[in-house]
Amino acid sequence: MIRHITMALAIIALLAFGLSLAGCGDEGSDLSTGNRSTLSGSVKDQNGFPLADVMVSIQGLQAPTTMSNMQGDYELTKVPAGTYTFVFEHVGYTTVTVTLSFAPGASLVHNVTLNP
Repeated sequence: MIRHITMALAIIALLAFGLSLAGCGDEGSDLSTGNRSTLSGSVKDQNGFPLADVMVSIQGLQAPTTMSNMQGDYELTKVPAGTYTFVFEHVGYTTVTVTLSFAPGASLVHNVTLNP
């Protein structure tokens, strides 16, 4: 008897959890997957050499952020549609900012050169 009650409670809990997840989507908002954009490109120094570990972020937002890889390439995904100032930072180099506008679902390529 106790085992049946325990199983029934477990099933009810799983159903309730599943129903609560069903309402968690963000369809229709600017942050839904179909409306998100991507910024990618490469970061090089003044001599044209790739720069790794360059922090790429959106001014005033905590996310999304990314860092350039060993080849200097970066990809910033899940950018909401709109106009933003992007910040490219690396220790020992002058910070570069650039303002770009994104239509829903756009993919933009922007290459950056950092100077010491």
